[in-house]
Amino acid sequence: LATSAAFGVPYILGTAATPPVPVLTTRIYALLQVGGDATTAGAMGLGTMLLSLAALAQWTSLKFGERGRVKLLSGKGVADRPIALGRMGSGLAVFAWGLVGGLVVLPLVAVFLASVQERPGGPLFDWTFVHWASVLGASRVQSAVLWSVTLSTAAAILACGFGLFSAVLRHRAGRWGGLVDTMVTWPYAVPGTVLA
Repeated sequence: LATSAAFGVPYILGTAATPPVPVLTTRIYALLQVGGDATTAGAMGLGTMLLSLAALAQWTSLKFGERGRVKLLSGKGVADRPIALGRMGSGLAVFAWGLVGGLVVLPLVAVFLASVQERPGGPLFDWTFVHWASVLGASRVQSAVLWSVTLSTAAAILACGFGLFSAVLRHRAGRWGGLVDTMVTWPYAVPGTVLA
């Protein structure tokens, strides 16, 4: 569900491909950019498909959770069952850390190096922070940072307050607790593209 609702990575990689590779979320964005009643209706139809997929995924998760075979966001489900890997443990650990290094660390290092080089592909250690200074010194960026910090702080406070209220309500709801669980987990299931 999270993969089908992703936007950022599919947009960056999909639009750079030849030919472009559209997915549901990028197609919704493209239709909304065009504008007009017909394209807006098409975007709404695709959004409804994503919303239906979210509902199906949550229903399936709840059904498996009732059987105690999977863990849910509420923490219900079977307990952890560690598996002894024996002699394979060291090799699998090296393989897993290699994946982390190749898929996470190396791309982050590459992005950082590109940001401190005077020009892309220049000398490796010819560093300059002029790009950082020009970006962070821009009034629009400073305003965006201020709004991001303000809105994220407000969202965190609201989320904590709503979470506490939901926990108390869930505790006192009795047999209606399942409905509270569904209401709380629903925002996690609804794709961000549909909400936007």
